[in-house]
Amino acid sequence: MADHVVKKLLVEAEGSPREYNVPFVIDLKTEGTQTKKTNVEYPLRTVPGSGRVKVTAVGDLMGPSINGLDKLIRLPTGCGEQNMLNFAPNIFIVKYLQATNNLDTAVMNKAKEFMEQGYQRELTYRHSDGSFSAFGESDKSGSTWLTAFVVKSFVQAKPYIFIDDAVISKSVTWLVAQQRPDGSFAEPGLVIHKDMQGGSAGGDVTLTAYVVTAMLEARSAQQVADVISASKDKALAYLEGKADALTDTYEQALVLYALQLAARLKADQLLAKLESKAIVDAGTKHWERVITTTTGSAKPWENRKGAAVDVELTSYVLLSLAIKTDRQNGLPVLKWITAQRNAEGGFSSTQDTVVALQAFAEMAALVFSDSFNLNVNIVGTGVSETLSITTLNARVLQTRELPKDVGEVTITANGQGMALVQVEVSYNIDDDDQKQSFELIVSLPRETLNEFEIRACSKWLENGKSSMAVMEVGTPSGFYPDVVSVVSVPVHKRLELESRKVVLYFDEISSQDTCSTLTFHRSGMVAGVQPVPVRIFDYYNPAKQVTEFYVPAAIRGSEICDICGAECDFCKA
Repeated sequence: MADHVVKKLLVEAEGSPREYNVPFVIDLKTEGTQTKKTNVEYPLRTVPGSGRVKVTAVGDLMGPSINGLDKLIRLPTGCGEQNMLNFAPNIFIVKYLQATNNLDTAVMNKAKEFMEQGYQRELTYRHSDGSFSAFGESDKSGSTWLTAFVVKSFVQAKPYIFIDDAVISKSVTWLVAQQRPDGSFAEPGLVIHKDMQGGSAGGDVTLTAYVVTAMLEARSAQQVADVISASKDKALAYLEGKADALTDTYEQALVLYALQLAARLKADQLLAKLESKAIVDAGTKHWERVITTTTGSAKPWENRKGAAVDVELTSYVLLSLAIKTDRQNGLPVLKWITAQRNAEGGFSSTQDTVVALQAFAEMAALVFSDSFNLNVNIVGTGVSETLSITTLNARVLQTRELPKDVGEVTITANGQGMALVQVEVSYNIDDDDQKQSFELIVSLPRETLNEFEIRACSKWLENGKSSMAVMEVGTPSGFYPDVVSVVSVPVHKRLELESRKVVLYFDEISSQDTCSTLTFHRSGMVAGVQPVPVRIFDYYNPAKQVTEFYVPAAIRGSEICDICGAECDFCKA
């Protein structure tokens, strides 16, 4: 041939991607042996050929988070709070590496790049009065909660990147203006993090604790310290007055951290109350907002991780223990939080990831040891591997692929040191495998070979309303979305295009139908298109989600000659 074209063809498994990981914390202070067994299983609806299994090992418990900085959660990051995932975790990781004398130029440059990107993007969510909100000026008011989150993060990042002092000063002034005479803080904006609304106190206690915590964490900046002097004292007095009556575990944990940061005596009383509620199991310790019972027969993919709010409140307790340098009580909590992480070292949502990584970094720095001499043996059907962890490679994330049908995996560690080993399993399913908190109905009002229209309607099935919700509409192979055509009722707050999907953000989903209509046009000659997912989920509790699949009948049954016409050269041949 005289001319030819070479193209890469992306072949993906049909269905919707799922994953789970099983972590194993090796804690051998002296020479010894630890063993863990886990069975690699898949749901019945797994797409044939889509399974993947690998094992990773690293000597630094923060290792997965350091290596996975750019993908700490597998969720969109398109609002003012979610964008902070590009910002805040980098601060904690850099501080941790500095504390353990392990900060190198490559990690520092990567972290600074993410911080700078996050900072510049966060400014687009800023109101003219200095406050911040989830979707910026399109929201009616700034958010007290989000503004506090941004202020403390900006101050903590000042040693590493340029942060405009005027931005911090104006935001702090706006925050102080939201304080009521009794010392509590008001929220004029939309509460996107519903758990911050608290229990018996209707959210005043949790919001006030969060704001004063942010003030105390940001007090190193002169422009913060001067403005908050009287405000923080009023807020702390308000919290101390409410502390004895608190029964909600989340409220207690957040108030505990605020009082511990301020070195108030009331903190010890709250910690004692929380200790009586602790759930201790197999060398780990954690707290839950609502105590749940689990059966031993639960499969590893059945939402085995702790709820986002439980990770968050447990992390506040761990932060308090870190302030007290209580290594003995902190280590079991650290182990539980480790087991809740995803493969990249993050968690399920924004706040649990940010707070947990902050607590994780503080306590991990306290228990860090640079003494490593470990052999990790991995045995299963068709595999027998040994990974060595020494002082020289402790921060290197070692990875080994395992057969997808490996069955039971036995991990045996011997030697001395602390490390993290994870078995990571990924697969696709061709049907939803989650308990439904949403109803989702997908229809195709119009379809031809070259374009079609999809309508997705959803409503909340539980009491009240969801928190911020995200709808993801998958794009079939050979098509592209016409984003101008999107119509949503109620109107979505933001639209983003990601790889093979359109992402729509909603403030909340109620018991009334929320519908979105979108048109797709053909971009390539792809025949026999497979079903793609439409998914809606609660951002702060992604386990509350539902997925439906769709494919236009005319497109799925088409052949190339139907698309390009019987007269084209390809079809004639």
